[in-house]
Amino acid sequence: MSTDSKRQEVVHMLYENRKAAGRTAIHRNAASAPLKRMLGLGYFAGERKILDHGCGHGADVVALRDAGFDAVGFDPNHAPDTVVRPGTCDVVLSTYVLNTLPTVQERGFVIDGLLAAAKPGGKIFVTVRADVKRDGWTSKGTYQATIDVVAELQRKGIEGLVVVKNSNFVTTFFTKASD
Repeated sequence: MSTDSKRQEVVHMLYENRKAAGRTAIHRNAASAPLKRMLGLGYFAGERKILDHGCGHGADVVALRDAGFDAVGFDPNHAPDTVVRPGTCDVVLSTYVLNTLPTVQERGFVIDGLLAAAKPGGKIFVTVRADVKRDGWTSKGTYQATIDVVAELQRKGIEGLVVVKNSNFVTTFFTKASD
């Protein structure tokens, strides 16, 4: 197989996976359970600018704005035109994103984006589903994976991880090191 053919195959796979990940976004009338928990625990106290990376249809962004935060959302399928200057966010959220991506490379790409958006000393919160029983495609044509977020982040050299578990989700967060 030629280099161009391999490249086309990878581009096609990424495009198909992105479309499938976009189908996982559900319409909510209120904040997600992980966001409600983080707000209730005061994790964002004193913070101002929040990016919801993989915001889906934007319910968490609306809830954050209603709570007084300067919140924006980016999603490659539902809010692709959002532009955030690198290193400007006090908090970066990624809720139910990594568990929809089938490859380590895709998950690594998203983690790189989270790191790029956060300012030095900014907080990054990664939440994945805890109730996924096996990796694979669902009947809805979406991908769900069991993800070890700690291992994924440590693979990127990230330390100082705090893990908060719930029966339905696991949130791992850390503070971005100074550049």
